[in-house]
Amino acid sequence: MDAMQPNFRTTPLLASRIAIAATTSILALGGCVTRSQPLSGYSSDDVWIAMQAVADSPSYNDWHIVQNDVYANDDTRCIEVYRELKRLYVSPYSDPRKEEEEWRFQIALLQEAETGTPTINFTARQFALPAHVWDEADRYFAQVTALLGPPKILIEVVEEIPVAAPVEVAPVVETVPMVELVPAEATLPVDIDAVAPDAVTPSPTAPAPAAEPAVDPKPARD
Repeated sequence: MDAMQPNFRTTPLLASRIAIAATTSILALGGCVTRSQPLSGYSSDDVWIAMQAVADSPSYNDWHIVQNDVYANDDTRCIEVYRELKRLYVSPYSDPRKEEEEWRFQIALLQEAETGTPTINFTARQFALPAHVWDEADRYFAQVTALLGPPKILIEVVEEIPVAAPVEVAPVVETVPMVELVPAEATLPVDIDAVAPDAVTPSPTAPAPAAEPAVDPKPARD
């Protein structure tokens, strides 16, 4: 029966391998966790100013800030933060206990290559659970966005050669002058008194018929 039971004794070599595997797992889970946040609608200068302001004056609802050291590099637009937090945690299921946290952050301002959108990279330079780093990063992003206010619309002005709009040509309508037609038989009234006698040209008249010889009605007597 004893021969069939597995042997759980470990050698020093196996123990060292287990320790290395555990350390590697911890590094994979909690080492240098990064979270990014693009901020479209803002200029890089405005975002950088807000990033420094929030790093210098952070706000916590459930922690007291004991120490907050901030080092900002304007050339690289990178911020290094060392922060100590303390609180008294009170739970109905346990006795009150004091808690402390230390954070080492690297916060960098980048730009997307395609769109040029300002993007904040928040990296924890320590061993920490990713969920805790994400909460701290989201808190920082929310305070930066609140300080910036509503996003501004950035309009890229592109110089273009103005193109003349097509001109609509109105149809040409030919106008015919009005001519008053006078019948051939009609004659215009003439003021006889105003016309000199020499200027009046008698109108041609039809020739009078030739006169027939007069016939004596009485017969001649022999």
